[in-house]
Amino acid sequence: MMRYGLLIYAILGGLMVMPLFSNDANFWYRMAQRYEKSGEMALEELSLKKVLEIEPENFSVQQRLKSLEVMKQRDGKSSIQDLLRQMEATLQTDVSSNQDLQAIEDIELQQDVAKKIAGYEDRLNQAGLTDVQKQRLREILARLYFDLGIQEASAVRLKQSIDAFERSIFNDPSFQLSHYELGYLYFRIRELDKGINSLEAFIKLQSDGVLAQSVRETLLVQYIKIARKHFFRKDFDSCLPVLRKIMAFAPQSAEAQQARVFLMDLYYYQGMDNLNLGNFEGASKAFYEAMQTMQASPGLDSVFFAKLSKNAVQPFLKYGQQLFLMDKDYGLASTYFQAVTWLVPGTPESFLAREYMKEIAKLNGTVTNPVIYMSNLVAEESKKFLADLERARNVRRTEAQR
Repeated sequence: MMRYGLLIYAILGGLMVMPLFSNDANFWYRMAQRYEKSGEMALEELSLKKVLEIEPENFSVQQRLKSLEVMKQRDGKSSIQDLLRQMEATLQTDVSSNQDLQAIEDIELQQDVAKKIAGYEDRLNQAGLTDVQKQRLREILARLYFDLGIQEASAVRLKQSIDAFERSIFNDPSFQLSHYELGYLYFRIRELDKGINSLEAFIKLQSDGVLAQSVRETLLVQYIKIARKHFFRKDFDSCLPVLRKIMAFAPQSAEAQQARVFLMDLYYYQGMDNLNLGNFEGASKAFYEAMQTMQASPGLDSVFFAKLSKNAVQPFLKYGQQLFLMDKDYGLASTYFQAVTWLVPGTPESFLAREYMKEIAKLNGTVTNPVIYMSNLVAEESKKFLADLERARNVRRTEAQR
């Protein structure tokens, strides 16, 4: 495809700046023969039409053009003549007296990729180029740097190969294969973050296909490695976004299921840390996230469920009471009371949670008198909660005075 762009540039650039060639039928006929051999039908067609402009009676050219038209119709390919005309019209407005077809052909005759790159970079730095011409040259350079990167990688010159792929992307950020190769090269030198960034860029450019599927599988493996590292270091702030990325990236994968297990444990440990500090609100929020993650899993973990039932119930009750009595956030309070009934059904704690839920159902919707009737059990437990809360405040005040 890049070679195709180069040849369009060469032909159309020659049309505009080389009047010597523009009236040479033999030149255009040789170009047409070259494109016939390379299978570039649209460019062959354009060259033959230039021959006819100079020699309208050339019978062999007329016959070949008819054959090309039949082949296009047979293959179901639409002519790109309109596109070529549009490009030609654009280039006709360019002022590029320093550009000529002979110079471009001289560059193309170079067998060394590095010399080709140097030639095209020299042309890119010349004055008088239009934006269209600069873009064409950058696309050519992106492909050439990609070829150079492949050569360097084959010779196990990884640093040079990485530099070549980076330069390819610099010239054309949408050049997919450079992102692809660069990602795996970074993995080889153990720069995981850069490798992941490169493969994520590739996925954005090519979301489907065999290569995309392979890249997705590679990314999942790398995500899990990073998540595991953060998890065992107890760096939960860094671990959480990676786990969420895994579950969003491939929800049904084995890696996503493993991420859910990590996520359950992560929230559980956060809950225990808050519980040990006496922070019932923080403990409740973390335990509740753990419970939600567990419920979303295909099968419940009985051991984890038992740990959650043992440690989350009291924080849920106390935080629910705080929301009910002090914050007057009855909807959220009901959520935590409901969680208690799910974790420990048939227990005194579950019975108390249901009593609070009944009181919430009696709300009259006003701020000044939010509860119509409060059962004896709820009233008694509410007094205990408020008394405990006041004692805790007194303890903190005393410690602060010391």
